[in-house]
Amino acid sequence: KTSVNTRHNRSQSIQMTSKKTNETSEVQKDPDIMVLPDQLLTRILSFCDPADFISVLQASQTIFSKPLELYISSTESISLSFLLRIYPNRFGNNQRQQIAVEILVRFLSNASRTRLKFLELSNLRGVTGEKWLMELRRVPLVSLDLSHTVRLDSRLLLAYLSECPTTLRHLYLTGNSQVTSAVLDALRQERHSQLLSLSLGSCSHTIQTRTIFELLKNLRNLEHLNLQFLNNVTDGSLREETLMSLLPDTLKSINLSGARRLHMYSVEVMTTMNHVLSRLEETENARINRGDAGLQRQDLHSIFREAPQFRIKTEHLVLNGTGHPGPGMLPGSLATFSLGRCLREVHLGGCENVSDWEITALAVNCGNTLTCFQMRAGSIGDSALVALAEYGKVLAEVDISTCLNVGDKGIIALCQPRAVSESEANGEDEQTVVAPSKRRRLASRLPLNVLRVDNLPKLTDKSVEAISRLESLFVLDLHGCPGITPSAVFRAIRMLPRLIEVNAKEIATETRSLSSLLREDTKIAPSLRIVNQRVFVRKGAALDAITATSTSHRRHQDCCTVMSQSQRLTAAVPLQTMYHCVDCQLIPQLDRGICSCCVTRCHKGHKVFLGSYTRFYCDCPSGLCPANVCQAIDPWHSTEDGISVVTT
Repeated sequence: KTSVNTRHNRSQSIQMTSKKTNETSEVQKDPDIMVLPDQLLTRILSFCDPADFISVLQASQTIFSKPLELYISSTESISLSFLLRIYPNRFGNNQRQQIAVEILVRFLSNASRTRLKFLELSNLRGVTGEKWLMELRRVPLVSLDLSHTVRLDSRLLLAYLSECPTTLRHLYLTGNSQVTSAVLDALRQERHSQLLSLSLGSCSHTIQTRTIFELLKNLRNLEHLNLQFLNNVTDGSLREETLMSLLPDTLKSINLSGARRLHMYSVEVMTTMNHVLSRLEETENARINRGDAGLQRQDLHSIFREAPQFRIKTEHLVLNGTGHPGPGMLPGSLATFSLGRCLREVHLGGCENVSDWEITALAVNCGNTLTCFQMRAGSIGDSALVALAEYGKVLAEVDISTCLNVGDKGIIALCQPRAVSESEANGEDEQTVVAPSKRRRLASRLPLNVLRVDNLPKLTDKSVEAISRLESLFVLDLHGCPGITPSAVFRAIRMLPRLIEVNAKEIATETRSLSSLLREDTKIAPSLRIVNQRVFVRKGAALDAITATSTSHRRHQDCCTVMSQSQRLTAAVPLQTMYHCVDCQLIPQLDRGICSCCVTRCHKGHKVFLGSYTRFYCDCPSGLCPANVCQAIDPWHSTEDGISVVTT
């Protein structure tokens, strides 16, 4: 009886939703004027239990089709990966996922008028494409995301790519082992010549070097390319063609992580190496002839500045583990990419061949644009961090975990104030003529928001003391640093007003642990949420103080998701809806996304579209876009109820 009443109530709710929607369409018939929430489709389907979902889709034509058609005619992005809420990826749900997608796509293809541009079906491992993939030919899509749809039929995908609309600009096929060389040959057709984004990461290991080379010759307008874990792709021959020489000039991001047989051999890299080495030798000989000391930092600066500009102006470079296990990347590869002078993010995990002089070249050439530098398990030392601190201006995220040569000197250099001219502080070009009144030097620190320095055995409490001066920091990882004491970390946390998460596991042992020191201290910032990958719980006077002066529990749901989950993504992190902002470059091509709260608080008026339903870490507060400042990073953003203002 209870089950019958529940279904009856749900049916009434669906009818009420349909009735309100029909009334809206009668009053306002122009779909271009109507603005509906992106989650309307999810809200309609949330009335259904898994057992009822498909039957409702199949039977409720008069009740269900009108709201869906109204939604489709007014939105630009639809994510079908929300089906994972109802049918998780299990063997028994494969057929259910396929049937549900088939019915939903039928609504898309039958809509008389649609503004739909972005369609996402990622991580639906039960869909095959039968009876619905070819129906998408009628929809003028701009972006199609089929990532990790592992059962997708390659023959149907080949047929769709051969007849799809010419409006398609972004195609994501990451994790589909069925994608073969025949599918890539279809992308060489004239209809795909304007493709801007192509993701082939972890696709079939049968894809060979020649197939990728022929594809790159035809796709000369590519801006984003993902070839990670394609283990059969090589550099090619220096006498004929190489991968580096075939990369289009328009490329803005490239991901070659885990490509074991790629070593970045090319004439361009070798030319850069020869230029730098010859200029270093000339400069050193000139100094010796004058009786001066050896090479100075300003000499390196001038040498890198004089080097010819690289033809590819890449902004996002991901080379984690490229060329390993094996000889690794050719020395000079990073320096060559840095000569484009516009790199914003660099990921070099496991690239042991990259030495300090290449990081110095990166800092000199891209100091005005570099916001994220990640190099886990590298061989760089303190001099590389000194260069980043000296030339970097907008660096917001640094990860140098397990770089065993890094010590206190490098960390202190990152954290200490650096001298900048007043013209530089005002954003003026440093090469222009500066009036004498503007030559006064000012003190400024890097705007670091995320700092990960775990597993560095040379670090001591001196580094922690320097880190405590980074007032903009909200994520700090000191895991596995045996030279750091809990008391030093405790003192640093008290001085960091925006800190949200700290990880200090496996550091030096003292009488009291870090958690016990923090729980009862009343001076800890109210923003602190996660300690050692666990939710931080205050006790005693500290809990009374925070509850008496704020309404954090009531407003917690209005905060950015970084306030409620650890930076390390695990199964404990709940599935949630991801959005993307084009204006701030937090887009799927760069593996970046934002939460629903940041959409309304921080990106209002921006070009935002709906992404996948997945586990992720919100990138809005990380400072990757210097022009955007996260307004939803904590619940204390207003002065209501006596809450103090925290500037963000």
